Parts: sequence; C-alpha cells; structure tokens
Amino acid sequence: MRALAITLALLLALAGGGYFWLRQNSLQLAIPKSQVQERIDARLPFNGARGPLQYAVTRAAVDLRPDGRLAIDADITARALGADIGAELLGSGVLSYREGEFFLGDVAVEEVTLATGPPRQGGSRLRQAIDARARAALSGAQRLIEEEIRRHGGAILNAVLDKHPVYRLKQDNTKHELAKLVLEKIEVREGTLVVTLNPLRTK
Repeated sequence: MRALAITLALLLALAGGGYFWLRQNSLQLAIPKSQVQERIDARLPFNGARGPLQYAVTRAAVDLRPDGRLAIDADITARALGADIGAELLGSGVLSYREGEFFLGDVAVEEVTLATGPPRQGGSRLRQAIDARARAALSGAQRLIEEEIRRHGGAILNAVLDKHPVYRLKQDNTKHELAKLVLEKIEVREGTLVVTLNPLRTK
C-alpha cells in the first residue's frame, strides 16, 4: 500500500495540462477535449495510400459522447485512376493507454457522405447526401473510390489517429512507473473526458 501511495504521489506532477485526483487508490485524470483536438490538428493534413487509393485527411474534429467514446467527424479527399471524390466520415473511437501516452484508435466509421469533387477549402462540412441521380452519375473510377472509402474508412482514420499520442503524461524519470498503470474506465463528466488508471496487479 505504501508503494502504491508513493507511485501515485509521484504521478501527481505529471498532468501536463490536465489534472489528477486520487479516489479509492485509483488515479483519475481529466483530459480537456481541446488538447486532444490540438494534437490531432497538428497532424493534418495527412496523406496516405491504401491499395489504388491516394487520400488526404484534411479535417478531423472530435467531440465527447456520453458512453466515453469520442465522436469523429472527418473530411477526406481521395483519388484513383484519375478521378477524385470528397467525403465526410462520421464515426467514433476510443482512447487507449500505453506507458504514459493516450492514443485514439479502434475507429468505427458509421456514416459516409460523398461528393463528386474534392471538398472546399477551409474544412467545410460535406453533409449533403448524394441522391440517387447524383450517384448514378458517378464514373467507374469514382465508384471504385466510393467502395474503398466505405470498406476502409475506419482503417484510414486509424492511420492518422492511432499512430501518434493525442495526450501524453510528463514522463521524465518515471516511465517505469507509468508502465505499471492500466486504463480501467473512460467517462464524460460535465463536458470533460475523465479516465481512471489503476496500478497493474501482478500475482
């Protein structure tokens, strides 16, 4: 118990912009949504490729959901075989914890809205659903792009979000202590993301 108290006390100085409090031998950390958004914005635009698809994620806005997942609203442009399509991807992801760093991953895309050209500059939204006539006018190459986006939208966003931390504790000389913590719970309280960390229990 004394070792646990010392470990948690050392971590109180590691918030890096959030804040900690102790509750029943657990460590709770409030992570401002604005800091998560700033980390994501610093990665954009993100260019990548998947099979024949060349894509660029130009915007990815996050919001808090009551279930503890983070809602994601992203704009991408995609190109293949000389054709372009812009798309808005709506979905959600969940935080994971690895040795003092939080990552946004496990992205599930729940809705894709397409447009027949690249999105306008300035991160404009692309919520205008394509009606049956507009979809019928898509070229063969554009249909290929649409299928790839719908099939791999989650993987495309994971490539942006899950490779770099969206929040980091100050590590200094305590990395070995941070590795002993496991993420127990994520919840939303009064518009703030609150995560609960517990010491790793060993037999």
